[in-house]
Amino acid sequence: MQWQTFNFDAIEPIRWSNLGAQRKPIIIGAALLLVGIILIPVFVYLFATYGDLSTRQGVRTLSVAIAVMPITLIVTGGIFIAVAWAKAVDLRIRTFISDNNGKISYKPSTNFYSANGALFYTKKKGRTSVLVSEFSGSFSGNYSFGNVIRGGRNAGFVRMTLPRRLPHMIIDAVKNNPVFGTNLPIIIKKNQGLSLEGDFDNHYKLYVPKQYERDALYIFTPDIMSLLVRAGAKYDVEIIGNQLYLYHNRQFNYLDKYSMQQVLWLIEGLGEKIRRRVDGYRDDRVDGGADVDQVSVDGQELYRMEKMGVTFDNMSLQKQKMFVWLLVILSTILAIAIAALILVIVVSRRV
Repeated sequence: MQWQTFNFDAIEPIRWSNLGAQRKPIIIGAALLLVGIILIPVFVYLFATYGDLSTRQGVRTLSVAIAVMPITLIVTGGIFIAVAWAKAVDLRIRTFISDNNGKISYKPSTNFYSANGALFYTKKKGRTSVLVSEFSGSFSGNYSFGNVIRGGRNAGFVRMTLPRRLPHMIIDAVKNNPVFGTNLPIIIKKNQGLSLEGDFDNHYKLYVPKQYERDALYIFTPDIMSLLVRAGAKYDVEIIGNQLYLYHNRQFNYLDKYSMQQVLWLIEGLGEKIRRRVDGYRDDRVDGGADVDQVSVDGQELYRMEKMGVTFDNMSLQKQKMFVWLLVILSTILAIAIAALILVIVVSRRV
C-alpha cells in the first residue's frame, strides 16, 4: 500500500513542549489578556473610589476607559495567540509535505473551488465558489482531500477522478444522520432508493436514478461496501460524472496521525476497487462502442433539491481558527462587561 510509505512524523498535536518559536507570541498574548482582564475591575474600583459614578457622564467615562485600554489589550492578546497557533499548525503541515518530497501537496485555501458534488451544490448554478484547505496527490489516479466551512457546518471531503463517467449515485451513511432526514445539504426523493445486499442497509442508504439499479449494484460490490463499513460507516459517498466524493460530517484533523493515515488508506483502497469496476462499465443506453465515455441523460443526475438556508462561508481553515478564538475572546469580554456594568450600577446606587 502506497499510503504506508508516507512519513507522518510531523503530524502531531500542538503542545507547549513542541511550540518552539511560537511560545513567545503566545506568552505575550496571554500576558496581554491577563492584564486586560485585571484592569477592568481595577478601573471600576478607581472610578468608584475617586470618580463620580452617580451621574451618567461618570458612568460613560468609565465605560470608555474600559473599552479603550482593557478591551484593546484583551483583543490584541487574543490575536497574538490565534496567529501563533495558526503558524504552529501551518509549520507542521509544511513539514509533512516536505518530508514526503512531492508525494502530496497542500493549499491552505482555494478562493474558487468549483465542484458539482452535493456538499457544493446550489440550485441556482449547480456549483459554488468556496474557500477550502486541500491536500492533493496521486496513487493510481488523482485525488484530493480537505476541509470546507459551509453555513452552520464544518465538513471534510475527499475527491477522486475516475477513468469513466458513471450514473449519478449517492450512498448516505445512516450513522452520521440526524433523527429525521439526512445530514447532506440536499433532499433526495425517496423513490430513488435501492436496497443493498446483506446487512449494508443498516449502515447506508443508496440512491440511484430510475432504471440504473443494476448499474449501481455492479459498481458498489460487497467488498467495496465492506471497506466503507471498516472505515466506520461515517462517510457519505457520491459519484457524479467521473468524480467520486466522500463527505465526512466533521473536518479532518490535520494534526492527528491516525486521522491522516485513515483518509489516505481509504483513498487508496477505495480508489483502486472502484477504478477496477469502472474500467469495465459502459452505459448500454448510449449508442456506440465500449469506448464511448458517456451516460444517458436519465442517469446523469438524481432528482435533488437544495435544503433551505444553506450558505457557504469564505474562510480558510486558519482563518476559521482565528475566528473561533476571537469569538471566545469577545464572549469573555461581553461577560466581563456585563459584570462590570452590574458592579457600576450597584456602586452608583449605594453612592
